[in-house]
Amino acid sequence: MVKPYIPLLGLLVAFPGVAKELSEVDFLAEMPVVLSSSRLAQPIQDAPNAISVIDRAMIEASGFQNVPDLFRLVPGFYVGQINGFSFSVANGISAEYARQMQVLVDGRSVYLPSLGGVRWDTLPLVIADIDRIEVVRGPNAASYGANAMTGVINIITRHPAEVEGRMLAVTLGANKHKDAQFRWAGGETRKHRVTLGWRQNTGFDDRGGEIYDTARSPSFNYYGDFDLGLGQGLAVQAGYVGGTRGAGSANRNNRLSLPHEEHINSHFQQIDYRRALADGQELQVKAYHNYQSGQETVPVGHPAVVPGFTYARDLVSERWHGEAQWNRQLGEGLRMNLGGYGRRDAVNSPHYFNRGDDLVTSSWGAFTHVEWRLARQWLLNTGVMWEDYDLVGGRLSPRMALNWQPDPRHTFRVGASRAYRNPVQAEVNADWRLVLPLAGTSPQAYTTIVRLTSNSAIRPESILSREIGYLGSWPEHGLSLDVRIYRDSLRDLIDIQPGGNFFANLADSTHEGMDGQLRWRFAPHTFVVLNYAQLHIDTTRTQPQYFPRHVSGALISHRFPHEVDVSVGHYRSDGFISYDNNLPPDYRRTDVRLAKSFKVEGNKARLAYVLQYADGADYEYDLKPEKRVSRQGYIQFQMEF
Repeated sequence: MVKPYIPLLGLLVAFPGVAKELSEVDFLAEMPVVLSSSRLAQPIQDAPNAISVIDRAMIEASGFQNVPDLFRLVPGFYVGQINGFSFSVANGISAEYARQMQVLVDGRSVYLPSLGGVRWDTLPLVIADIDRIEVVRGPNAASYGANAMTGVINIITRHPAEVEGRMLAVTLGANKHKDAQFRWAGGETRKHRVTLGWRQNTGFDDRGGEIYDTARSPSFNYYGDFDLGLGQGLAVQAGYVGGTRGAGSANRNNRLSLPHEEHINSHFQQIDYRRALADGQELQVKAYHNYQSGQETVPVGHPAVVPGFTYARDLVSERWHGEAQWNRQLGEGLRMNLGGYGRRDAVNSPHYFNRGDDLVTSSWGAFTHVEWRLARQWLLNTGVMWEDYDLVGGRLSPRMALNWQPDPRHTFRVGASRAYRNPVQAEVNADWRLVLPLAGTSPQAYTTIVRLTSNSAIRPESILSREIGYLGSWPEHGLSLDVRIYRDSLRDLIDIQPGGNFFANLADSTHEGMDGQLRWRFAPHTFVVLNYAQLHIDTTRTQPQYFPRHVSGALISHRFPHEVDVSVGHYRSDGFISYDNNLPPDYRRTDVRLAKSFKVEGNKARLAYVLQYADGADYEYDLKPEKRVSRQGYIQFQMEF
């Protein structure tokens, strides 16, 4: 049987020949510089990992209304919308809490130490403020530590200098969707960007005013950049998002959590200091603080429980993080970085942990990366990180990649790495129970329902990854191809013990797969992006295929005369049983966007119409009726002044 990736590799010899001579300088000007693979700024062909870049043009053409949807543009990524505001974004292991992937915003980790993964609806971030997203498609613990086990997402926001002036944007659409944003940016040696936002909707469907699935969010984001002179600079960021979310179960048979509201309070503060030193050296220092809380008063409607009984389901996660990195050019074709970090996480939830005090963990790590140009055609990347984490002790995560570049257009890469995923507090110290007063008893009797108990013997998950990659570029045709094949050995995967109520290391797996992306920009405002990935899983788990076998996508955008933009996106994935035993079905989705740019009293303006699920209704993340999504239309107006 022919492997599905063989035809894709055959494209290497099928592309048209060179139409004109380009110098190496011309070629390099076409290649993006990425920051997220080795913590060194590198042309993408020099990186030790496969990296996808979602640029500003792709973000706008997609018409997506939610940040997680953007990862449908990355080969090998699965995105499932759980309800009106919650998403699962995963690479390799799909679950509601996708815990095996690190997510950064401007280098700040937003991974939750409480339940793991990312709660996307609590990020103080709007799509209009994103410059680009760099996605490492594979383990990268050597640079970013544990939890970068299957990949890294780094969302890079727009610098104030890039968006000077004012911007007003309004979106109205399906299910009472209302989104308004105002941004101001300016300054000279001190640059500032301030974004204010309001967002609300009723989720997948308007269920006649039910609380479940609704969201209302005010937000604020600030980015300041200060030139301190003498090669020094300071960036200050802060953000807040709050409001309410519809919680509880839409299934009326679940009477232990009737529909109610969750109150959100999420904010962060971040400082980045940079200083240029002698002999091409550079010092970078970062410090940040994350805080996220959700407060719920949950009504119970079970006939065996005292009428009107409620219980508190609150959860607070807080992180303090500091790190420093030193970059140095050691000689011709040889450079390195050296750094370390310290972190303190605090989690509090009487509901999930049956205690009123904070659960506190500390961790620290030291890392280094060396990029060595062995010869004109050969580049060696080596890196390693040592981490020590209170709950599981210390681990070493190494990586090595060798890039062969026979000419500037073609790069072949062979790499291997080891990474870990540390268990979170919910997996180690859970004591999740409900104590319910029984109706009609005197004296008052209680029943206790135990959901999860602790397991201090749990070990980190681990992965040994080996991959072969190819990156080709034909700038005279606006064409590039990025493809890799890989084999990952995963050990000690964590899951809930069958028949029990605690997490344990239960499974080993082998992942064999490929993913690739073809980009074709055949005019300044016209492009095509094609993604495809396949994954075969061999595992000791009862449910073997916990990720789609095939995931694909296409985005086509063209500018017609009179500045009319038309784009079409189509996204597909196979049905499977997720790691937490949900049932995502076969997924097919087509989105269409029409946009017209014009001037209002000399100011740039744009009016757009976006139609999602244009090819008909489909199910998101599960076959339950409340997860069925019909066609959704949105009207967007934006003006810069």
